[in-house]
Amino acid sequence: MRRTIDRKLLFGVGLLIAVLSINSLTALSNTRHLDENAEWVTHTHEVLEATGDIHVTMRNAQSGMRGYLLTEGDPQFLTPYQDAQQVHAGQMERVETLVRDNPRQQERLPLLRELIASHFAFLDRAIHLSELGNADAARLLVRTGEGKRIMDDIQTLIRQMEDEENHLLRERELARNRAYNTAIASGGAAFLVGLLAVGVALWLGARSYRDRGRIEAVRYQQEFLQATITSLGDGVIVTDTEGRVTVLNVVAEQLTGWKQHEAAGKPLEDIFRIVNADTRLNVPNPLRKALATKEVVRLEKDTILLAKDGAEWPLDDSAAPIRDAAGQVAGAVLVFKEISERFRVERELAEASRRQEQLLAEVRDSEGRFQAFMDHSPAIAYMKDDQGRFVYVNEPLTKHFNRPADEWAGKTDHDFFPAEFADEYRRHDLRILAGNEAVTFNETTPRPDGTKTHWRSYKFPLIDINGRRLLAGISLDMTAETKVEVALRDSELKFRNTVDRLAEGLFMIDVDTRKIVESNAAMLNMLGYSLEEFTSLTPFDLETGISREEFEKQVTQVRATLAKEGRCDLGRRQFRRKNGTLVPVDLRISVVPNGGAGLHAVIVRDVTEQVEYENSLFMYQSEIEDTNAKLRKLATTDALTGVRNRAAFNERLSEEYDRAVRHQRPLSVLMMDVDHFKLFNDSFGHPAGDEVLRDVAASLQATVRTADIVARYGGEEFAVILPDADFAGAMVLAERCRRAIAMGTWDKHPVTMSVGVATLNPNIKEASMLVRDADQALYRSKHAGRNRVSHGGNKEAHALLATAHT
Repeated sequence: MRRTIDRKLLFGVGLLIAVLSINSLTALSNTRHLDENAEWVTHTHEVLEATGDIHVTMRNAQSGMRGYLLTEGDPQFLTPYQDAQQVHAGQMERVETLVRDNPRQQERLPLLRELIASHFAFLDRAIHLSELGNADAARLLVRTGEGKRIMDDIQTLIRQMEDEENHLLRERELARNRAYNTAIASGGAAFLVGLLAVGVALWLGARSYRDRGRIEAVRYQQEFLQATITSLGDGVIVTDTEGRVTVLNVVAEQLTGWKQHEAAGKPLEDIFRIVNADTRLNVPNPLRKALATKEVVRLEKDTILLAKDGAEWPLDDSAAPIRDAAGQVAGAVLVFKEISERFRVERELAEASRRQEQLLAEVRDSEGRFQAFMDHSPAIAYMKDDQGRFVYVNEPLTKHFNRPADEWAGKTDHDFFPAEFADEYRRHDLRILAGNEAVTFNETTPRPDGTKTHWRSYKFPLIDINGRRLLAGISLDMTAETKVEVALRDSELKFRNTVDRLAEGLFMIDVDTRKIVESNAAMLNMLGYSLEEFTSLTPFDLETGISREEFEKQVTQVRATLAKEGRCDLGRRQFRRKNGTLVPVDLRISVVPNGGAGLHAVIVRDVTEQVEYENSLFMYQSEIEDTNAKLRKLATTDALTGVRNRAAFNERLSEEYDRAVRHQRPLSVLMMDVDHFKLFNDSFGHPAGDEVLRDVAASLQATVRTADIVARYGGEEFAVILPDADFAGAMVLAERCRRAIAMGTWDKHPVTMSVGVATLNPNIKEASMLVRDADQALYRSKHAGRNRVSHGGNKEAHALLATAHT
């Protein structure tokens, strides 16, 4: 018999293991499938992010180029362009890596690389032209529209790639959801099957080992109790009779910052540290009191738990002793929950109560002013308690009914008015006292002559300084209001006529249906619709250049702004007319107040003329910039020879002098004079003399170095600045210039020049001294017979010149 029982038990255990194994394998397969689908969804998001990065990089590069051109070469505006050059290759490699699994996307990559290369080539050309000083050519290149066409092609291609990925994203998210549902369904089925198998195994085990079953039942109850404590939404801490921790559930671990194995055996005060929120003083632990009194103890109000990691949690808790089967205390349990939100609300209520008390004090202080204000009010005003007794009436009320204020105090409407009137007033009053909102009523009171006075009564509940609930009312004579209503209708008609005469378009949108419900004449004329046609459209039908998805995002953002600020400026948009043409507009949206609840007013301003003006202004600014550039050139250039004039020479010499002194670099200056120049003018006429000066300037420009600066100093005198030229280098360049002039082919008479050279030395303290020394050397050349080079009194120079002449 025992062997039979063992075989059944073994069979049950084997069945349990087999079912659990099958369940595990099924769950593993479904989980892997779910993970694969989730990875594909993540992969698609990465592709969208990568293509978006390329799009932003291209736009940044274009913005950098435009900023560089508009600022006439300010290098700091090239930073976006330079950054784009550095990162775009890596971004492209990332896209290529991510789309290896998609042949359609791979087919688009060569075109995308080609367009990006064309984009940077175009930007390079524009920047290079600007760097060469040819701003006109750079702007003309931009105006050809080539850069915009390339950028539009890039945007179109990226949008195609993003559309492809968005399509894949929807498919992959659908597959992931199906996998998730499959995993949940198979997991639930596996759980039920496993549970059935466990039941069979337990049933077999119970039949074989009844005694062991009872032991297992006790153990199961203990484990169930442990699981119950662990899964509670409140924090639970169990201690022994000495207040040492034995159990922490998950919530208690999260709030205290202690783990079960860390807290076990420690005194509760080490784990559960509590202080008063205001005084920060320690609060007596309720569990200790529960162990001492053997009763349930609640925590003091405004208690804060100081967690191990420094976090602070407002708590609400209670402690109770745990009794064994004999009724003896075997330990204690502390149950607590985090009440941050309630704590915050209570603090806010306390602050609100304080403010209310302050406000009531202010009301008491201003009671006299209030009484004076109400007595001069054109309306009758009154207050009643919850029994309908008058506690306040203003002076207009006493005058209207010809009864002094003391006769009204403590009386009800039934003391002054017939029952049918007083009953109606009481019904209105009870409605107000039962709610928390103001309500408007139309009421009447009888006159001694049998007629009635019609009132519009505004009644609302309030609380006096003693906390009593009162009713307050203000009543206006309906005769006056009737006049106001007539005036209001006239005003509405005038308003409608005014709105229709507005130059700006205006239409109303129903917030719930998002349909156009009203429009003024200017709006209809602007777009060419009739009112019936226009109100059949939606705002999306009007705007161009925006997708449905982008439009919905825009609507969400606009509603959030309107809810917060009541208005929203959308700026420049394009609307489509009925005939298909486009009109640029500026949009403003605002919430329609008062009676227009649920409506948004859209104000549309046609900015066609403004756009045309802006375009004209841009062209005018470009022309001004070109003119300024020409003026700057004229201000620094000699009109006859085309080289720099004397003012430009002096300015540049000062800069080069400062640089040479600061960096301890050599610097030299040449002063030159055309020999016997007066002879040309006297013999051949001034036009011939001008021609000589132009030829001399051209010959000097062709002879000196690129960094050297040639200028006409005055009359037939020229000057040359030689940066980084020491004594020897300056002498060589001076002699080269002299020979170039002397060897020139002159039709009417030979032309020669006398040259003076000066080189920076410690005795020269300012730039003008260089000119002075070079000028003195020039005069020495003239006195020595002309057509020669002299240095500012330096013997080495004379020796070098002698060698050069031999």
